[in-house]
Amino acid sequence: MAEAEIAHFGNIRGSNEFEGHEIAIILGRDEPTVAAAEQRAMAIWYDTKEPIRRVAPDVRGRINYRSQTRRYLMADGHRPSPRPPRPGCRGAGARGRDDPGH
Repeated sequence: MAEAEIAHFGNIRGSNEFEGHEIAIILGRDEPTVAAAEQRAMAIWYDTKEPIRRVAPDVRGRINYRSQTRRYLMADGHRPSPRPPRPGCRGAGARGRDDPGH
């Protein structure tokens, strides 16, 4: 049986720990926190006349960007639905309970 080594995605940058492996599977993404992204922006645009707008914490003290639905215009001119329809809901292709034709 083959052995596997596991490491945290955010802890392998700059590491040569896995250089002897023939195959590597890396899962995850580098997504900085809101505070880290704001710090980077302030470092890059430190001398701008307009101050960096920062995200205020919510009532629980968490800092998250607002969620916003966007509908993109495709090359053929149509705008796809921002979310795929859920099974059993109108528009899902199958008739659900709330479908008057059911």
